Amino acid sequence: MARLVDAAENYAQTRAIERELEREQEERSRLREIQEQEYLDSLQRDRQKEEMRRIEEKERQLRQETENAKTLFLRRSRADEPENGVSGTDITFKLPSGERLNRRFSHRTQLKVLSYYMGSKGFPPASFKLVQNFPKRQFEEDEMDLTLEDLGLTRREILYIEERD
Repeated sequence: MARLVDAAENYAQTRAIERELEREQEERSRLREIQEQEYLDSLQRDRQKEEMRRIEEKERQLRQETENAKTLFLRRSRADEPENGVSGTDITFKLPSGERLNRRFSHRTQLKVLSYYMGSKGFPPASFKLVQNFPKRQFEEDEMDLTLEDLGLTRREILYIEERD
């Protein structure tokens, strides 16, 4: 009977040790899960910060392009506005918001000057393009050095400002 009591005590001690080991294992497992979740949360926050940094950099670059276009346009603008009585082209720029801007340009004005003008209004050439609706036509980089007369834009024209893809 003493052996039976010893065996029962041994079993109880062994079982208590096993339960303690299981509890420690579960605790380590929970701790590991918590750490894993904290790591994933931290990784997500880092990605969001990086995305915000990229967006801020893009906005800064857009502001710089706009400022550069404004400066360039202002340098050239006096020569581009034809005096009264001089033939020119009346251009209406239709903005993405639906707003319209009107301006008169000389027939000898290069298309890039119109692009710079729109840059001075907050639509930098790197981000926006000039499009004629009728006849349907999108002006490309290789046409920027052509004059309005070369492009057949010699009367009242409407040019749409569209975001580049």
